[in-house]
This record gives sequence, structure tokens and C-alpha cells, in this order.
Amino acid sequence: MRIDGSSLTLLRRRLDAPARAGRRSVCEREYLLLAVRERGGAIGFGEASPLPGYSRETVAACARALDGAHRRLSATSGERLPRLPQLPAAACFALETALLDLAGQLWGTSAAQCLRGAAPLSEVPLNGLVTGATASIRLTSALKLEKRGFKAVKLKLDPDASWERQLRELETLRRRLGAGVALRLDANGAWPVPTARRRLEELQALDLELVEEPVHGRALLRLGQTATPWAADESLSIPGLGGPLVRAKGCAAVVIKPAMLGLGASRKLAEQAARCGRGVIVTHLFDGPVALAATRQLALSLRDPPLACGLDSHPGARAWGRGLATKPSAVLRPCPAPGLGFSERERRILARLAEGQWTA
Repeated sequence: MRIDGSSLTLLRRRLDAPARAGRRSVCEREYLLLAVRERGGAIGFGEASPLPGYSRETVAACARALDGAHRRLSATSGERLPRLPQLPAAACFALETALLDLAGQLWGTSAAQCLRGAAPLSEVPLNGLVTGATASIRLTSALKLEKRGFKAVKLKLDPDASWERQLRELETLRRRLGAGVALRLDANGAWPVPTARRRLEELQALDLELVEEPVHGRALLRLGQTATPWAADESLSIPGLGGPLVRAKGCAAVVIKPAMLGLGASRKLAEQAARCGRGVIVTHLFDGPVALAATRQLALSLRDPPLACGLDSHPGARAWGRGLATKPSAVLRPCPAPGLGFSERERRILARLAEGQWTA
């Protein structure tokens, strides 16, 4: 692979529906679209879209890191992938994605197969995200997801709402959902350890699949075995904490966000989790369509089938226009198109976007 150019375009998009991230409601996003060109004319696309309040980097820091990205790659010969420079995780994810997209096109195979070294998984189940401002709207949302074929649904808990009221809502939700639908919660690290232990015990009667990030950071290492299983999420991005969390007593699963961790680092963490007998959930960060496509390819590349992954379509993925919008689905299956799976028409749209505001 011979790289001879790259461009970086800043896109600002208003979401067609607010995306809730912890205590914040996100209505607008900034995205960096990276295009890396190979001498033969192929273009690989990557995306850096750090989420304010979650990601450790800013869009500006990623832009500085990716400026002239093609000049920062170590020279190689033949068809081997170039060695990557040290970059912030979100920027590294964009560059890894673009090179992987290129490799798939040059070798005529999917990015998932490039990562796996074999045929990708035949399918990956997805979880649906329950949304709505009131309990009745959220119940309707969950039942619609069940009707669409989702076998797992996820509800984000509200740290400012009454716990007793939320518990009653969860009891109703669990009762109304079919027995074949797993219910998953996300606490966004809002609880102290004693509160988390007590509430996870109170939730035991609901037979939940797990609760994501009941406490945050190193507090997860102190949480231990609990009545309801828990998973590590945002804390995995804290430097030096990923490995200890995977091995932590009581950890049932890890929630991996490649847009926050990087593509290669995410896959290594998933493999480590599988060796430790932990479940793996791959999910987006309300990214745009390029990052979502890469994250989906990562999920299909795993050696062991993951738990239901958070890779359904969402407002961020639709923000770039209908021509690039991902169709909602309850199951992810491999796409025949090489690289990230974009059609020729979609690649033309991306190429036009990449001709935009700022070229390195």
C-alpha cells in the first residue's frame, strides 16, 4: 500500500433528534472526515468525532493530530499496512479506519475479514435503545423495539429522578416485555459504591441482563460481585484501567466504544475480555456513518460472538444526510462491499464531502 495524500474536512451537523449522553442532551455534533488516498486512486475514509463530556480529546486536538496524516505514516513496501504514529485515541481511530478501508478495497474483502484473518461472524445481535421523556413514552419505545425484533433493549437511568419511581417503571417494563427480551440498564457511573450495591440488590428481582457503569473509575474495582451483573463502560478509557477492569471480580462484561478507545486497542481489549470469560458489547458514541461503519466491522471481526451490541442506527449516523443513513435493524450481518461496506454511490458522496472546508 502506497499512500500519497490525505485531506481532513470539518463537518457541523444538527441532529434530527437529541441524543442523550449521561446528563447531557446532545443536539449538534462536529465531525472530522479523513480521506487517505492510495497511489492507485482508491480512497479510504475515517472519522474522528469526539463526544464532549465523554471523549478525552477535542475536535481541535484531533484536527491537529491528523493534519497531513499521510506524511506521518512510516514508509512500507508491498501490501503491508503502514505503521501508525502515536495519536490521541479518537484521531488514531480515524486513521486506523481509513487505512483499513483502503486495505479492504485493495484486497477485495471486508474490513472485518482484514481484522479477523478469516470470514467474519455471520451475524451479530443488536440492542435497541429505549428513548422518551416520560415513562409511558419509554414503555411504548421499548415495545416497538420488541416488535422490530430486538432481543435486548437498553434504558439509560436518570440520575436526577426518584429511584423509587424509576424502580416502578422498570418493574412495569420488565413485566410488559416478552420473556425472550433481555433488559439492560445504564447508570452512567452516577452511584457511589454503597448505593450501587444496594440498588443492584434491589434490581435482582427484575432479572436484568446487566447494569452498565454503576459506579465510575477505580470504584468499579471495589464494587466486586453483586446481585445484578455489572459491566464496565466509560471507565475503560481511563489510562491503565482497562486491563484491571477486565480482570476485576464481578465484572460481567465490557462495553467497548472504538471511537473513544481506538480500533486496534478496542479489539485487543475485546480479546482480553473473551479470554477472561467476560461478555463483550461493542457500541457507538453517537458517531457519524463512517465511524459507525467501522465499529460495526469491528463487531463482525471478533473471534467470539459478542452480546447484543449498541450498533443500531441513531441520530448521529443520520446527520450526514439520507444518502449515508444506516437502515435500522435488530441484527447486523456482513456487507458484500469491500472495506467499510460503502456502496459506490455512498463513496461518491463521501468523496464530495471530503473536498470541503479544509485540506491538509
